[in-house]
Amino acid sequence: MKKLAVLVSLALSVCINISAQASYMHEAAEDSEGGGILGVLSLLIFIGVGTLISNLFSNENPKPKSNRYKKNIDGNINLHTEYSCQRPKTEAAEEKSKQILAGNSDKLAEEKRLYRKRVIDTYARETECFGFLGGEILIIKEDGEYHFLDYLHDERHIILRDYIKENIPENWTSKSIRFDWLMFDFYMGVYSDEFPSFNLLEKANVEPNDFLGGKLAAIKAYYSILDGKLHRYPIVHRVDFFMSIGLEETILLHKIIQRPMEAEDWFDMQVMRNRGLKTYDEYRKYRNSAGQWHEEEDGWYDKFYGYLAPTLEEARAVFIRKEGCSYPEASKAVKSIKWEYDG
Repeated sequence: MKKLAVLVSLALSVCINISAQASYMHEAAEDSEGGGILGVLSLLIFIGVGTLISNLFSNENPKPKSNRYKKNIDGNINLHTEYSCQRPKTEAAEEKSKQILAGNSDKLAEEKRLYRKRVIDTYARETECFGFLGGEILIIKEDGEYHFLDYLHDERHIILRDYIKENIPENWTSKSIRFDWLMFDFYMGVYSDEFPSFNLLEKANVEPNDFLGGKLAAIKAYYSILDGKLHRYPIVHRVDFFMSIGLEETILLHKIIQRPMEAEDWFDMQVMRNRGLKTYDEYRKYRNSAGQWHEEEDGWYDKFYGYLAPTLEEARAVFIRKEGCSYPEASKAVKSIKWEYDG
């Protein structure tokens, strides 16, 4: 509407100017008798004004833009020719992405395989597996001391544990050892900071292992109870553990921790060995009758061994010979050993 008002005003102005000029020109023509040229000029001006008005009205009502995306009868959109190859290009890009992902997956699998091989080659033969099924710890000797592998946060644990079980069962040292696993697990949870973890694979410095790391941790656990460090844990018998690893390793472990054996433990071990007893339960049953003496008319009797001797002194000597050790002998033997580890 604004354009229309402007056009009307412009047309009126032009008409007035033309009329005025026509009058002026008419008078001038009469004076100069040259009115033909002025008529032609007025006609041209009129035609120009008309053309301008027509163009302005044609711009006032423009034609709607053509829709580049026309629908087919079935409602599907026909894309413009410039987009006609978009779908094939998208499919090609997706296929290329799949190929890239597949290549990355293969590369990752190869990297994992190489890492697993490196871990096995570096540690497996020198790694001790200690504990029960599902709760094993892995131990190596590194930088002159025993290192324990963090089984919660280190992927090397699963790699080595599974490989050792399948290929080096002799490295699973706790299979033939009798010890209180709950006590051991409790101790490791409380005193885990005492045992350093494996060095990083890049800094591995594994030494030939004598596979004493698990037994060393176990003996420390037993003495932590004896010394009252593991509160609220019941008293457990160490002799079962000592007998299962043998007297020589028991002495060696005590030397490593620089602690003399208890004379009582030495005595029990000697008697168990002499009697061929394998477990502390067997020894306890034996002890419930052995050493239970009573006197009859012909002398002294033992509940387990029977008749000993006619006199008490002779009975003691016979009983010691049958058991193979006495408390005084056990105490003397413990004191005679130098409880220091010389490497």
